[in-house]
Amino acid sequence: MTSINQSNKKRKILTWGEKKQLCEFNVKNPSFTYKELGQKFGIAEPTVCKILKDKDKWLSIESNDANKQKDKTAKYPDLESALMIWFNQALSGKRVITGDIILLKAKRFAELLNIDDFKGSDGWVSNFKKRNNIKQYAMHGEASSAPPEEILSEERRKLQEVIKEFPLEDVYNCDETGKIISI
Repeated sequence: MTSINQSNKKRKILTWGEKKQLCEFNVKNPSFTYKELGQKFGIAEPTVCKILKDKDKWLSIESNDANKQKDKTAKYPDLESALMIWFNQALSGKRVITGDIILLKAKRFAELLNIDDFKGSDGWVSNFKKRNNIKQYAMHGEASSAPPEEILSEERRKLQEVIKEFPLEDVYNCDETGKIISI
C-alpha cells in the first residue's frame, strides 16, 4: 500500500482568470461542495473557500487581467512615483544607485509625503525594483570605485577624524601617483 505524502504535492496558484472561472462555475452549479470544486480546479478546500469569499472581486476581473496571479500594485503609489522621478534623474546623471540609497530616498520621500506607516526594508526595495523593472548593472573603471555622493560626505568626515592625529607631512594620497614609495 502506498501513502501519498502531502508535503510532496506541488502548490498550485490560480490565475485571476481561473479564480473567475471557479466563481462562475460555482454560480451555475451551487450544489457542488468546496471539496468537489477543489478537486475540479486542483486546489485545496480552504483555498476554494477563500476565493469564494471574494466572489464579487473575482467576477469583476477584466479579461486583460486574467493571466495575473498576484496583485503587484504599490501600497504607496505617490511615494513610488516620486521615487521613480528621482531615480530617473539620478540615472540620467550617471549616479551610482544602490538598494541602500533607494531605501534612504524612499524613507525621505515618505517623511515629505507624511506617510507615517512606511517601514522600508530590503524586501520592499526588491519588490520596488521588480514593480519598476529595475535591473542591476556593474560599473567599470573609476565610476565603480567612487562611493555614491550621499555616502561620500560621511566617509570624508570619518577620514578626517582618522588623519587629524597625524602631521600633514605624513598624510599621502597615492590614488593617481605612479611612484612607488618605500618606507
